[in-house]
Amino acid sequence: MSEMKGQDEMTQIRFLIQERKLEKASELLKQCIGKEPKNEEAFNLLGVVYEKKGNLEGACLMYRVALTINSTYQPAKNNLHRLVQMPPDLFGIDFGA
Repeated sequence: MSEMKGQDEMTQIRFLIQERKLEKASELLKQCIGKEPKNEEAFNLLGVVYEKKGNLEGACLMYRVALTINSTYQPAKNNLHRLVQMPPDLFGIDFGA
């Protein structure tokens, strides 16, 4: 997948998430991860989807996977830090880009 096509796809997925079309976004993210299993952005966005669906445990896991792939990926760092705070901050989600 070319970098430009990948970015277009991530932009489309971000839009779907913002429009609360979470099932479609999840489906596209899982396809993307199947093609690019080391795509930290896709794992971060899948974490965002899980978080928006109320699955905070799954969201934390996806953010951690993103950081395992790239320990400097700031959106995943921000999202994980926000969720592990007590109480969690559910309003400052970082979509990246």
